[in-house]
Amino acid sequence: MRYLLCLFLLSPFGFLKAQSGWQKSPLYDTSGVKQHLRLPDNKMLVLVFLSPECPLCKRYAPRLAEVSRAFRREAVFVGIIPGQTYSLKAIKAYQRDYNIPFMLLKDESLAFSHSLAAQVTPEVFVLSPDGGILYRGLIDNGIAALGKRRTVTTEHYLADALMKKNTIRTTQAIGCMINDL
Repeated sequence: MRYLLCLFLLSPFGFLKAQSGWQKSPLYDTSGVKQHLRLPDNKMLVLVFLSPECPLCKRYAPRLAEVSRAFRREAVFVGIIPGQTYSLKAIKAYQRDYNIPFMLLKDESLAFSHSLAAQVTPEVFVLSPDGGILYRGLIDNGIAALGKRRTVTTEHYLADALMKKNTIRTTQAIGCMINDL
């Protein structure tokens, strides 16, 4: 039993349940009002780590908008902007310019990002209604490496996770490193 508990605490799929402090991390909406995320009732929560200047975040914004609209009955999408680099004005402009239909929250202290071990932008986390991680990583396989696109996107990891037909639980996200330089 002790061995199983250790696996749960170390498993990336049980991380949120074991590390409940993520719900206490302060986040700020685009008006500067402090917010605390909660799991939505009977819906999945999709956390999308974004950076307004990251080329991949710009490239994927239309796809994220499309997926968030397609799955609005099944999931709540929230964008997380890590660090203090971007002003609220810059975040609002990114949301407006790229037609992002979901709420964006700023994680100034990086406490929220660190609690999930988010590494890059864009990186997605799909949480079940009880807080377990159903999927984390890439939006799809359209990017083979930084600066290298695939000719054809064949895997749609985020959409598959939301349809609960994803057998892949984790992929290595590719993108701009989360830092606060």
